[in-house]
Amino acid sequence: MTCKATWYILHNEAEENYIFSSSSMQTFYDNGASLYYCRNFDNTVYQLGKDSIKARYFIDLPDPLPFSKVEERADEWELVKSDYAFGISNVYECDSLLYFCFSKSGYIQAALYDLAHDKQICCVKAMQNKAAPTIPLISMINGVYKGRFFGVLSPDFIDYCVNNHAGEYPALFRQYDAQSENLVIAFYEVVKPGC
Repeated sequence: MTCKATWYILHNEAEENYIFSSSSMQTFYDNGASLYYCRNFDNTVYQLGKDSIKARYFIDLPDPLPFSKVEERADEWELVKSDYAFGISNVYECDSLLYFCFSKSGYIQAALYDLAHDKQICCVKAMQNKAAPTIPLISMINGVYKGRFFGVLSPDFIDYCVNNHAGEYPALFRQYDAQSENLVIAFYEVVKPGC
């Protein structure tokens, strides 16, 4: 194996000991034809290319976390519960739609943005620190494959959906045997208005 190019991504000491910056967190997102990268606490999505790394998108979050809070080493759990928005992750682009997640007010938020029309389609509370009556399927996107978003759904997730609000989820969920412990890969099809 030969390494043709090496890119150095600047390290920031202030981020090093935060849980959100741990080496186990994923910061690279495979979009089929492109690879995206997000730095911890940053609002810029970078695209890695054969010979370059370039800023692809700047995500304008509501009340973004000031980097001074990171430098001051503010309590992480207080930051999670605060009204600051930060932690862009799960960045996937498909059919002129940009999907990403971030943290705000104790919730993980999942957002879908229409790049062709430069407008937000939706932003939902994907997860929180207490049980929710429903979990939006839009929050369960884990990648892009052959022009479609996909999500890996656990037996626990499907069982929760069926037992709490079955009518709000696909009928196929009710036929699933949660005891099988098989994961389900769900593919999302983008349907344009008027189609």
